[in-house]
Amino acid sequence: MLTKIIYAFFSVGFMTSGFFWPMTLASVVIIYSRKKDVVGTIYFEHFEWLLYTFWVSIILLMINLVLSYIYIGYLGIIITITWVMYRLSSGFLCLLDDLSPYNN
Repeated sequence: MLTKIIYAFFSVGFMTSGFFWPMTLASVVIIYSRKKDVVGTIYFEHFEWLLYTFWVSIILLMINLVLSYIYIGYLGIIITITWVMYRLSSGFLCLLDDLSPYNN
């Protein structure tokens, strides 16, 4: 149940274009605080999946923000947003089926 809440928090923060960014940040804090409790379970892989998605998306968005001054960054931002939406939906669907997100 906690993992579903984390996916929901992350998604709300992301889908509102960062307006509710504290929800995404809260999901990352929950993941880091509860990560040791889920070692050896399928939820640990979901936690890793979400952390990877978070950190890579932050890095890509920062790079694309700089590149937007020469207009190529706008395409990168669209690609990054699409990638994050894919990762969130794919991971959540795997969670509903009790599968690892890495089995896709």
